[in-house]
Amino acid sequence: MKHALLAAFAVLAFGALPANAAQDWRAVTVAVPKTAAASAAEMPILHVTLGELPRGTTILVEREDGTLLGSVSPFGIVPGHAAGTYSVPLHASDIVAGKVTVHLAVSLSRNRTRAPSTAEVPSVSVVFAPAAK
Repeated sequence: MKHALLAAFAVLAFGALPANAAQDWRAVTVAVPKTAAASAAEMPILHVTLGELPRGTTILVEREDGTLLGSVSPFGIVPGHAAGTYSVPLHASDIVAGKVTVHLAVSLSRNRTRAPSTAEVPSVSVVFAPAAK
């Protein structure tokens, strides 16, 4: 009992886990359908497919080093329906050995995140689109 009280006090005194704690995001590795250097006329894009989400949910998409690639914040979600597929631009350097690894997180509040479930983010893929000139 004494140890449980000390542990609870430590959490209250020193705050919650750090923002980059393992349970705060989900790592997803995606195979890239072709080489990134296939053509300078194309750019890689990450497609993030979202399932049912509560209103106001924001999904953060980060590189492995924690750099923010983008965020997805669907607007006008119909309750009980999937939120759709959204695009996040990638840089060719994000592709390493034919794969892209990203960290996905649900933003709960200013400094709190949690890992999305597979129902909330059922799939992530990489596609190529014509590059802007």
